[in-house]
Amino acid sequence: MTNGAEFAEAVFWSTTQLGVLNVTYQFPVFAPWFAAIGSNGAGEAIGYLRDNPEQGVFAIALVGMNEPCAVANSFLELLKRIAAGGALLSDDVSS
Repeated sequence: MTNGAEFAEAVFWSTTQLGVLNVTYQFPVFAPWFAAIGSNGAGEAIGYLRDNPEQGVFAIALVGMNEPCAVANSFLELLKRIAAGGALLSDDVSS
């Protein structure tokens, strides 16, 4: 229904931007295990672990690209939380 979207705390990239922005932010070099789909606008990318996308949605710092932080069990769960006025990055990722 949409090809990219922007919310108060998140920008989800369009399909034409995905490859370009993953390369621009150098994920293939510094975090080849991560596939970014957007950003929170505050220095963190939002995406999936390439080998295990079923593990849910993760955030990773754009500087350092260290350990990913789980933010939701699924993309749908993340969108529901945002729509309900919840924070994009939540400490509680329980099932």
